[in-house]
Amino acid sequence: MPGGDHCAVWGCDNDRRYPEKQKILPHVGILRFHSPKNKQDVLSWARAINRKKFKVTMSTKVCSNHFVQGYRNSQCRTPTLFMKGYDREDKPQRPAPKIRNTEMSEKKTAKRKQSGNDDVPNKVAFEEEVSGEIIEFDAAPLSPVMEHSDTDFYKVEVATQTEDKSQEEVKRAYFIDQATCPKNCYRYTGLTRPKLDLVFEFLEPKATKIRYWRGSKNTKTSSQKRKRKNNAKHSVGVLTRREQFILTLVRTRKGFDVKFLADTFGISPAQVSRIYNTWITFLSQELSFLVPWPSRSELKKSLPKRFKGKENVRIIIDCLELFIQKPKIPSSQKITWSNYKHWNTAKLLVGITPSGVISFIPPLWTGSVSDKEIVRQSGLLNLLEEGDAVMADKGFLVRDILAFKKVHLVSPAYCRGARLSAKGTTHTRRVASLRTHVERNILKLKQFRILSGVIPLLLKPMLDRIIFICAALSNLCKRSIK
Repeated sequence: MPGGDHCAVWGCDNDRRYPEKQKILPHVGILRFHSPKNKQDVLSWARAINRKKFKVTMSTKVCSNHFVQGYRNSQCRTPTLFMKGYDREDKPQRPAPKIRNTEMSEKKTAKRKQSGNDDVPNKVAFEEEVSGEIIEFDAAPLSPVMEHSDTDFYKVEVATQTEDKSQEEVKRAYFIDQATCPKNCYRYTGLTRPKLDLVFEFLEPKATKIRYWRGSKNTKTSSQKRKRKNNAKHSVGVLTRREQFILTLVRTRKGFDVKFLADTFGISPAQVSRIYNTWITFLSQELSFLVPWPSRSELKKSLPKRFKGKENVRIIIDCLELFIQKPKIPSSQKITWSNYKHWNTAKLLVGITPSGVISFIPPLWTGSVSDKEIVRQSGLLNLLEEGDAVMADKGFLVRDILAFKKVHLVSPAYCRGARLSAKGTTHTRRVASLRTHVERNILKLKQFRILSGVIPLLLKPMLDRIIFICAALSNLCKRSIK
């Protein structure tokens, strides 16, 4: 598809060129742009879009938000959702104004004037012997509110506060029940319900002595707070440890905003940020065993049948580029600019074992760094042994680097003549079929919505740990290679 695809539905501004402005609805997994495939689709799409002076053609694009199943298939060919914009269907129509009766309003005003003239204030006469005169004071009758004591008002305020707290607790409990039920647990947390309970059971004894996040050491505001509250402990007593654990997984999986989670869980946005940063740091340390580097003997035990003849393959590598927010400093803009994506990006090197387990996740690099330089400085060469093999794409020009470690590079064949030979074509096809499993694992990482779209720079201190946790959670899912 071309790079300038724009949704043709009125009121939808989704455009492939601007991923940071895209609106993705909950029923959509990955936002795609679809077009009609035959003349019948063109006619049905024209009736559904129904825009004046707009002609639907075979190149017309409609995004996945307008299809019932979140994408176009044989059962759902025509877009039917939000065909008049997103906001118009949600807003209720304003009721018509009531007809005013002028005669009745005039009668009511006349009665009010008569009653105002008839009312006479109560007068209480007090005789004072100092001057011998009688002085009259106007005294209004005591209202029933004044007869009550201050304790009644305090009881009313306490009652309203308890009602608000109960509503927040009910809202929080309902959201957690819906997010952790067996039907929706994988969708909201990235784990099935049995695995979620097993992971929390493993983490719960260690989470008793957890220390909450106080801010990055490089920021000015954190240093000022540390001076003022050096001995204070930042604790969040509103949520239980299980609720904090679920909040962390839900934000990582669905990428919800901090304010949305604050309203849902009944806490402040600052507390949500503190809980999330604390548990991300905690999980990256305690779940580090889920991203292992297996030995040769362990790989041979679990080697799939597809790798018959390539038993020495130790790792399959590929690179992933993540869109990040544009930095303000020009030098940072320069080093993060990617000529391939035409955006400011951060590069991630992903390595999986032949059995489909993510086994190597180094720290992120800027988008201008080449793949060869990332492999050289990531520490992968120190983990490889003599006689191992690395499977990669043609873009990884690392054969000379691996030769110093006596490691073989398995990549598709290069075309040196008019076309590939029969042997080269067969080798390329087999390598490509095995390399697709790395792309499947990268797609699993992208299913964590916090990594999709444009990542804000506020997540920069935690981004390496977030990616590591996404890899650890994806290793708990079903393996892609059998």
